[in-house]
Amino acid sequence: MTTPKSKTKQDSTMTRCTLNAQKEIKALAARLWRAYPTEHRKLGIKRATSRVAVDALIYWAAMAGELNGGKITDKNNIYSAIKNISEEA
Repeated sequence: MTTPKSKTKQDSTMTRCTLNAQKEIKALAARLWRAYPTEHRKLGIKRATSRVAVDALIYWAAMAGELNGGKITDKNNIYSAIKNISEEA
């Protein structure tokens, strides 16, 4: 019996990277989860995730002036939302 192929959620993507980058992103995700557990839960995030780690890297690059992209807001960056929830408390 074969299993049906599951559909990918609309808001998820897959990005290829090196094994070293994968390990670093997972480690950063775990550190961010330990640092901001209640903020993650308020946003509906139930475990450490690479989405938060990648958004944190983008946030830090933008704040350092290295990223010439669009404006970082709570609506387009999870880490920014976590920081704002943390600062409100």
